Amino acid sequence: MAQRQEKFSKILVAVDGSETSINAAGYAIAMAKKDNAQLIALTVMVKENDKVEAQQWFDKIGKKA
Repeated sequence: MAQRQEKFSKILVAVDGSETSINAAGYAIAMAKKDNAQLIALTVMVKENDKVEAQQWFDKIGKKA
């Protein structure tokens, strides 16, 4: 596999708490570290109580970054 030449300066990852989005976030974190890029995580809250869940998730994933 050829190695990519370009480096990302910003990476946007959408997260919804699903296993797939958590895997994508892990991949995005690794890419951001490798490229020294800014990582932006996006989630959408539908209900007010989603705010607590979202904050817990960001706290958890933030420890990995």
